[in-house]
Amino acid sequence: MKILFLVGIYPPKICGIGDYTYKLKMKLDEKNIETKVLDGLNWKTNPFKIYKIIKKYNPDIIHIQYPLTGLSAHILLLMCFLKYKILITAHEFAETHWTRKISMFIFPLSKAIIWTTNLELNNFKKYFPIRIPCKHKVIPIASNIPFIESKPYFQRDKIMGFFGGIRPSKGLEEFFELVELLEKENSFKIKVIGSTSEIYMDYFNSIKQKYSHYDIEWNLNLSEKDVALELSKMKYIYLPFEDGASERRGSLLAAIGNGACVISTAGKYLTPIIKSSIHIADTHLMAKEIIENAEKNFNVESKNGMNEVKKYYNWDKIINLNIDLYKEVLKNS
Repeated sequence: MKILFLVGIYPPKICGIGDYTYKLKMKLDEKNIETKVLDGLNWKTNPFKIYKIIKKYNPDIIHIQYPLTGLSAHILLLMCFLKYKILITAHEFAETHWTRKISMFIFPLSKAIIWTTNLELNNFKKYFPIRIPCKHKVIPIASNIPFIESKPYFQRDKIMGFFGGIRPSKGLEEFFELVELLEKENSFKIKVIGSTSEIYMDYFNSIKQKYSHYDIEWNLNLSEKDVALELSKMKYIYLPFEDGASERRGSLLAAIGNGACVISTAGKYLTPIIKSSIHIADTHLMAKEIIENAEKNFNVESKNGMNEVKKYYNWDKIINLNIDLYKEVLKNS
């Protein structure tokens, strides 16, 4: 079996979809399934040249990680649909602009569409009420960060942490607003785990300067294993997402799976499993109150929710579901 992935951005460039694709490729390679990746850098200049590369590789399935942006990408996709078996993983739909939704007119040409959540699938069905012939399958994402055995929550040092991208609109400034509230009455060790790039170095330096009066441990661009190790030391992790906590947030899954008391915001994509494993705080004052009463708040329900996250958002399960779908597509075509 030969699988060709088409993805917009791929490591070492920073992108959640690219990271997911990289992990998927590595896991398939471990199972001796041949894979190849072509990313947006390849086709932006000449999609027709890239199509020749695809023809030479001659994959059994082309697995598209959507969204792909730009006219060149869609020209390439249309050419591929004419000859190859196509499978699409739709990483986002509900919150995309209507013009991008319209661009998804190509989806019915695929053999199957993978949705990362039931909510995304239901939103797609509302937008495209006419039943399309291809198969729909929900396969959740998982955290690229492993879950490791660590000290129980109650035995951890008083560490307050953040994990995510070091760039605007990722919640870092809101995290420090909570730190300022807590520091008036409490003493915490502050840790920030994240990734940054040259594009956002000015932003990163301005944040460091603004909060230089705190003793902050910055852990940047760590390996996945080292990120897990640092997360497993934290007692509290605050992740104030603008659109609320959801199962699409790999950083949230990593924080939950590594045993911290996770505090985040509510949103319309909050599922029962995620809700049972975190503490909801829609204001910094609510988050402060949760932390101050954490010994009571981190209860049996939170522990059970954490265990459910580990079971459901599991890479072994996700890989097997993808392989089963590949086999089904090949068998029925």
